[in-house]
Amino acid sequence: MCSPIMGVTLGMQAISGAMQAKGQYEQGKAEEQAYKHQAAVNEQNAKLAQVSADIARQGAMIEEDKSGKQFEQLLGTQRAVMAANGLDGGSGTNSMVLQDTAREGAEEATWIRHQGMMKKWGFQNEQYQHLRDADMNRAAGKNARKAGKMNAFGTLLSTAANMAMTGYQMGGTGGGKTPTKSEAPVQGPRRPDGTF
Repeated sequence: MCSPIMGVTLGMQAISGAMQAKGQYEQGKAEEQAYKHQAAVNEQNAKLAQVSADIARQGAMIEEDKSGKQFEQLLGTQRAVMAANGLDGGSGTNSMVLQDTAREGAEEATWIRHQGMMKKWGFQNEQYQHLRDADMNRAAGKNARKAGKMNAFGTLLSTAANMAMTGYQMGGTGGGKTPTKSEAPVQGPRRPDGTF
């Protein structure tokens, strides 16, 4: 038979264990939601990085085109000045000047193209990092949810074991209890043959 004190004690242990288990389960769910939110932020940042990569490449193309037009205009001006002064642009020093201008134009176009590609690559690398972080956050969220469930289950098992031990110690099981001195059976004096 269960005493009122034992019933209250076991009830409190059960409530405490259940509340702790529920808290662990809810914490796991909350952590999972936080990781999911962070994964969504990572994916949004990845999209922004892709847009920035596209803008960097388009900007480089526009800058390369603008530079090419400026060098074509410079070459046209140089040819016109040479022609106005009666100089032949196809030979000698004049030809070398025009060739140097064309080479400078080509080098600048290559430099602009290279810079655009480097910017684009940087943004694409950033995009990759964001997508990788999103995957890691989703995995961490799943792990947090699983850990919350496992912790809650462990707490329930531990609570059940503690309740069983408390019941045993308080004598609720009816067996295995060592009687105290006051509960020992009253025995009379022994007879000479050793019996009571």
